[in-house]
Amino acid sequence: GFEPKIKITWYPGRYATDKGSIVPVGDITTRVPKQDRDVAILEEPEHLCWYHPGARWTSRFKHVVGIIHTNYLEYAKREEDGERKESIL
Repeated sequence: GFEPKIKITWYPGRYATDKGSIVPVGDITTRVPKQDRDVAILEEPEHLCWYHPGARWTSRFKHVVGIIHTNYLEYAKREEDGERKESIL
């Protein structure tokens, strides 16, 4: 059968109160050894890129995939003048 060879790498982070999210600290692309930089699957990539000081993900990995869970249209609707903001997004 198929033997998946997936490694999950954790990174140092901090809670950013202004974003209401955990953001990475430092260049987290360097936490993955060079020989393991084939495919990067980024969960919530917008959170990982807000303060990303390092090289572009695509220059460090052969393939980069981002999985976004946040429904930003719903967030926009909840704000003042939400329907207009939603239509812009």
